[in-house]
Amino acid sequence: MSKVRKILISVIMSFLLVVQLIPLQVFAETGNVSVRVSLENNTFLEPVDGKEPTFTGMLMDTTVTVPNGSSGMDAFKKALDKEGIEYKEKDGYISSICDMAEFDGGQKSGWMITANDWFTNTGIAEYKVEDNDYLRIMYTCDYGEDLGCEWMGGK
Repeated sequence: MSKVRKILISVIMSFLLVVQLIPLQVFAETGNVSVRVSLENNTFLEPVDGKEPTFTGMLMDTTVTVPNGSSGMDAFKKALDKEGIEYKEKDGYISSICDMAEFDGGQKSGWMITANDWFTNTGIAEYKVEDNDYLRIMYTCDYGEDLGCEWMGGK
């Protein structure tokens, strides 16, 4: 075998070894994903301490396309912007949507998220969306128990 051929084979083998060390996520970060996003209030239906709900029922159910690797917050903000819905974000948390804020529906109220009908263990800003995810943003008046979430140990 010629010396040039040996060097060429060594270079190719070295390249293949280095490529194997790169996590697959690096290659998967390209492209877009489709995410369905809905917004609903089925719990804060009556005035609480003089504050009334600004909407009840389903306000939004839409699909958006975001870059692969995006957070739930990225998809949610894109959906809200697409529908022209006003919101306030505070430190990666949605604090108000359509002037309906955390604590408006009582001391245990605010916005919660499910991803594919599962209450996530992270906030919306930390959750990484995948293709065909379904994010439901729902208003709770009881730390999520009124939505079926028992993350604090249930009753």
